[in-house]
Amino acid sequence: DWFGAIPDASANTGIGTDSGVAINKAILAGNSATGAYGYIKFNSGNYLIETPVVVPFLGIVLEGAGKYNTILVCKTTFTGKMVSFNGTAGPPNVLRGMGVIAAVGGAFSATGIEANSNGAFISDVWIGGLGVGIKLNSTDQFVFDFACEYNLNAIYCTSSQQNISNGTTFFDAQGIVI
Repeated sequence: DWFGAIPDASANTGIGTDSGVAINKAILAGNSATGAYGYIKFNSGNYLIETPVVVPFLGIVLEGAGKYNTILVCKTTFTGKMVSFNGTAGPPNVLRGMGVIAAVGGAFSATGIEANSNGAFISDVWIGGLGVGIKLNSTDQFVFDFACEYNLNAIYCTSSQQNISNGTTFFDAQGIVI
């Protein structure tokens, strides 16, 4: 919240203040010091994502207060990726303790979390109402303690060496697609 993110979004309508810009500012600030990696802690609440959250380098941790307490919400008209991890080598990116959902009615042209970096860890997440809940596009990625519901594709793997455990897919058109 220090960078301007406001947890005022409605999970029903997707109305609220766009927090994507503020989250991206926090990510960039977290990696601005030489040799430092970022740890971005979210308070409880619903954060509207209209501007996609992009982690352009490795070693960033995005941590909420739990998958049902810190929620990233997009409108039903959202397309693209809500959160994407990029980078090629180095310490892993981490996303834990968050829900990533579309407002009631779904955003079936959107992706919740897209991991394009090696060694991403995604845990304690609830993903719902999206075209793709979690997309794994690189090797050595870990998804555990997850709940994916009402997505077209819960988890979509385009690369090998994925570790998926301790989760559930519920009322997704397709569960884990490899």
